Amino acid sequence: MHSSNDAAQQPSLNHANLFSFPPTQRNGFLDSPTTKAKRSTDQSHNLRASFEKLQASLDKAFPEQARAI
Repeated sequence: MHSSNDAAQQPSLNHANLFSFPPTQRNGFLDSPTTKAKRSTDQSHNLRASFEKLQASLDKAFPEQARAI
C-alpha cells in the first residue's frame, strides 16, 4: 500500500506546469514589443502610453461604442 507521502510526490497531470505555456509574443520570443529607444524610464509614462494605444485600438474595433472615460 502506498503512503500519503508517496501520493503527494506524484506529478499531477491536471495542473499546468512551467512548460505548459511556452513564452511567446507577437514580435518574437521574450522581447519587448517596442524598441528600447521608444520606452521611457518613467513607468507611469509607459503605462499611460500603453493605455492610450489600447483605447485607440478599441476605438478602431468598436467605433460605435461610447467610451467609459
